[in-house]
Amino acid sequence: MTTPSFDDFEDVDLIAAPAAPFVAKAGIYHNLSNEQYHKSDGVSCSGLKHVIDGEADFVWSKQCPQDPEALRQFDLGTAFHCIIGEYDQFDNRYIIAPEFNRRSNQGKADEAAFLAEVASENKIVLTFEDSKQLRMMRESCFAHPVCRKLLEMDGTAEASIYWTDPETGVLMKIRPDKFIQLNGHHIILDYKSIGQFERMADQVENLKYHMQDAMYSDGYQKQFGVIPDFYFMFCSTSINCGRYPATCRQLPDDWKRSGHHLYREALHKYHQAKSNNDWLTIPELQRPRWARD
Repeated sequence: MTTPSFDDFEDVDLIAAPAAPFVAKAGIYHNLSNEQYHKSDGVSCSGLKHVIDGEADFVWSKQCPQDPEALRQFDLGTAFHCIIGEYDQFDNRYIIAPEFNRRSNQGKADEAAFLAEVASENKIVLTFEDSKQLRMMRESCFAHPVCRKLLEMDGTAEASIYWTDPETGVLMKIRPDKFIQLNGHHIILDYKSIGQFERMADQVENLKYHMQDAMYSDGYQKQFGVIPDFYFMFCSTSINCGRYPATCRQLPDDWKRSGHHLYREALHKYHQAKSNNDWLTIPELQRPRWARD
């Protein structure tokens, strides 16, 4: 990849996010909360991934209750996303605990007292060890020249884009981690944490990141009239020789086409189920590849 060197940034026409309840219409919204985005109308890429597994699974994903206590617990992927892409919000969402000696009774008592003291702040508590790992992961990304270039470029983070699919009439929505507009060069940047760094390709396929690439690129084109370059920034959650490997990758055209076919197929399944109000299909379970003749 040739990293563009641009100096002037194009202005992005953003619609100020209204107060809840939010009624989604085609356009781009700045400062729309993550909660408002997920509760709003419109089909997201994660929703269509559920449709692939079964139309009823999509309904389940919308109706199944979530344990609020579990939502307040530490999640490394979410915390990495915040510290790399929304660094100015990190202290508003997380509290870093001091280092405690949990092998001693005094250390355990000190930790319990600290947790009781900060319980009312409604923030996620990071252990000293977790916070150290997150800081090192962030520094690892900035140590990579391409990652650093993209991270330091001015851009728009966490904007929500809505559009009506012309073929099905379905309202669609995406929320890119960051997009950059530089002298006609358009980039979407997506942050991914990964347990096994050497298995990036497997994770793209298994978690259907190529489907996200295609759908986000389509939504961006609907809003701005330009097909963007789509880059994944990977950072390992596993340490290797004292470091957390980081890199930036883009997908080849054939993988992008496969992702486009996958998301369009899921969208048509969703549209048909919604039009007929019939979500009660039961898909066949496929044998694993290793078990096939």
